[in-house]
Amino acid sequence: MQEIKFKQALINCGVFCGWHYWGFLDGKFIGPNTNADYGVEGALKHSYQFTGLYDKNKVEIYKKDILRLNYSEHYAIDGIVRWFSANTHITDGEYGMELARWVLDQTLLETGTEAFANVFHMSVESIREVIGNTWENPELVNATSKNTKDSSL
Repeated sequence: MQEIKFKQALINCGVFCGWHYWGFLDGKFIGPNTNADYGVEGALKHSYQFTGLYDKNKVEIYKKDILRLNYSEHYAIDGIVRWFSANTHITDGEYGMELARWVLDQTLLETGTEAFANVFHMSVESIREVIGNTWENPELVNATSKNTKDSSL
């Protein structure tokens, strides 16, 4: 069974102070920290869901983590983990289904184009690597392009 847990950014006077982990942990429920600057509503706003997956170093992957896909020695893609949901219909239009999955969103790390990678298939675990998150590593989010390519290819 997948663990239902979150990591919550603790903010004090507008400054990131660390993480509080909450949810169903070790068979019991631990609630969010509401003692920070923002109360219950802010606690939920600054909480990020565990995807149920791990990177190549066995690090848990959460929403808003910054993930690198190392496709080869010469090519890697960075992006922010987010939930993607879209409605789609079978050709006759009578059957609808929602396509929902965790994706790697490169939009904020590139120059305005939407780019998503479905990186959460088990076969790509060996190339996934958490390199930061949006709170502790804002410089990774603000970079104009985090795709790394060897120009000699």
